[in-house]
Amino acid sequence: MAILYPPQFPKAPNPDDPEFVAYQYLKTLPDNYTIFYSKKFKGTGSWKEEGEVDFVIFDGSRTLLCMEVKGGQISYDGEEDCWRQNHKLLVPQPDLQALEGMKALINYLYREGKELNFGWVLGFPDCSLPNNFQPPSRIPRQVIIDQQKFSNIENAIGDSEKYYRDHYRKPGVNSVVAKALVSRLKVSVEFITKVGVRIARDHQQLIQITEDQFRVLEDLELNNRVVVRGSAGTGKTVLATEFARRQAERNQNVLLLFFNRLIANSVRRGFDRELSIQCTRFFKFARNLIDLDDPEWWTKNNSKDDKFWEYEVPLRLLEIPKENLPTFDTIIVDEGQDFRSEWYEFLDQLLQDSTRGRFVVFYDEVQDLFDRWMELPWDYANVTRKQLRENCRNTKSIVDYVGNHYPTDMTPSPLSPEGVKVVEKTLPSPEQARLVFVEDMLGLLSQDVKPGEIVVLLNRPKKESFMSEVRSIGRHKFESIGQYYNERSKSIQFTTLKMFKGLEANVVCLFLDKETDKNQASELIYMEGTRARTLLYVYVLDFQKLS
Repeated sequence: MAILYPPQFPKAPNPDDPEFVAYQYLKTLPDNYTIFYSKKFKGTGSWKEEGEVDFVIFDGSRTLLCMEVKGGQISYDGEEDCWRQNHKLLVPQPDLQALEGMKALINYLYREGKELNFGWVLGFPDCSLPNNFQPPSRIPRQVIIDQQKFSNIENAIGDSEKYYRDHYRKPGVNSVVAKALVSRLKVSVEFITKVGVRIARDHQQLIQITEDQFRVLEDLELNNRVVVRGSAGTGKTVLATEFARRQAERNQNVLLLFFNRLIANSVRRGFDRELSIQCTRFFKFARNLIDLDDPEWWTKNNSKDDKFWEYEVPLRLLEIPKENLPTFDTIIVDEGQDFRSEWYEFLDQLLQDSTRGRFVVFYDEVQDLFDRWMELPWDYANVTRKQLRENCRNTKSIVDYVGNHYPTDMTPSPLSPEGVKVVEKTLPSPEQARLVFVEDMLGLLSQDVKPGEIVVLLNRPKKESFMSEVRSIGRHKFESIGQYYNERSKSIQFTTLKMFKGLEANVVCLFLDKETDKNQASELIYMEGTRARTLLYVYVLDFQKLS
């Protein structure tokens, strides 16, 4: 698999975005390829030109291609010497655009690239050109990669490279110059390399939406009431977020609800501010509504009793006159297993149009930490039910490990990487566990894993655990996650499963103490272990060993 910068497609996954489609194909090229996706890059020093290249494709030694991608139906009019996209004139012309981008790149890489065969190609992932297509005389067929050629991208890129090698006959560069060239490009496009090479590569391979998810998205578009059940890592939050965005872009007023504060905050940060999406926690949403109806109610009734939030708050919501409630065209609930049936009855009232409004619930009853799941209070004759089974969050190694301890119908995506073997260590005492844990984390940091990529899940407050004395690991702080999970933090962060549920990190460490029975341990491995995208550490304290 090719190395891509950035390792994750920087926009929302969208099968209608030709650059997203091209990105998915190009990342399947062999691992000698380095590919940069960037609309713009700027030179430094005395070179001030700005180049516009959709994809820079470097084979590691001899050839560097600049690809210009255009979506939709593409046609060329030879008489007028012009290109059209969906019957509209393309300005600037894609071949000239690609050529200009290539020239800018040659200028920028003059020192490192003077022995390379530079070229440009056109990518049309949405259409196949007819057999009798006559390209402009200045464009050889080998540099046009249409929908059909994208399906065999390695051969298509190979044909383009051969054309330019035969034309320029440059010898290529050695590995030292190639490395310098890649480093220079990384600076020019201002991409930060995701360190921890194996972790970054596996994470890159996991960034995709499966066919399973595409089918569910289609069903969400077609049906008004949908219930989506999915095992951990099957993309429920990704789908909830993407559907909310799509609805808002159609000028729909959207309510996206979570139970967990961290995930609500993290998802909300990813939305454009101008989108009409209210993304929040159920209890925060409830408090705001009650405040508007009766600001003094909290002072008179607030209680630390769990039943206050579980029962009294929802009952108070039902007392608010309907004309004082906000309404929404679309309501989406993620972590649906954490919502009581009465809460859904209240939310039903908020649909602007009970017949045509959209209500979607994503859930995994196995992760019902609060014992609330009792099915939805809906007439299922009018509800579409969907199932997500294909895990696209975790490596196959993690999915297999979790499945061995907690069997479910979850299966790894065929495109998921094998990944690093799960690290499981049985330790004789909390003191030994603390020493080994710190040693392991220092080892990861020395191998260029960023501290923010590591999350430690504790099953009790830190001050009550054997980790209470750990304040820092090396030169990095060991601190609690704040309002949202910051993957770029300079600290190694810890939290609890209840706080981190629905989120994910590249590296996750979990602890099973001697008081955890086998059934509880299996459930924790399922719920906590699937938070790890690429590397999982399981520390079993004292005598207990998992089999």
